[in-house]
Amino acid sequence: MFATLLNWLVMAVITHTLLKFLKIAWQFINLNKWRFVAEVVVAVISYGVGYGINQLTNQATLQACQDERTELLRQNADKIAAQEAVKYAGIIAGLQTKITEANEKYLLQKQQNASDSIQHLTELEAVRAINRYITGQQSGNTGIRPKR
Repeated sequence: MFATLLNWLVMAVITHTLLKFLKIAWQFINLNKWRFVAEVVVAVISYGVGYGINQLTNQATLQACQDERTELLRQNADKIAAQEAVKYAGIIAGLQTKITEANEKYLLQKQQNASDSIQHLTELEAVRAINRYITGQQSGNTGIRPKR
């Protein structure tokens, strides 16, 4: 409760001081109307002229900064593109080497399988020839026995 009373008292003092200041300001304006109006007009004109000059000079500076920023961004994008091109070219070359090695292994394995198959067939024919020789069959026989 004491805090609420204290807050109310502080607000009352601030309000009274503010009203007192406004009353003094109004009396000053009434006593010096033309001087006050002239100072306000001079302040508004000064602000307008300063704002206009600021806008004109800042626009040129802003455009120059934007042009420079655009050029820097373009250069940076070109540099990044070149770096990535080198990076991915290396990756692609490595993968191409792996693909070539895999193809070579596949062809070697295929060639070896074919060689093994031919060698096996040659051994089988040799065994059949030996069997024909031992059993006394003619060499033109295919190995199929006639029915009895």
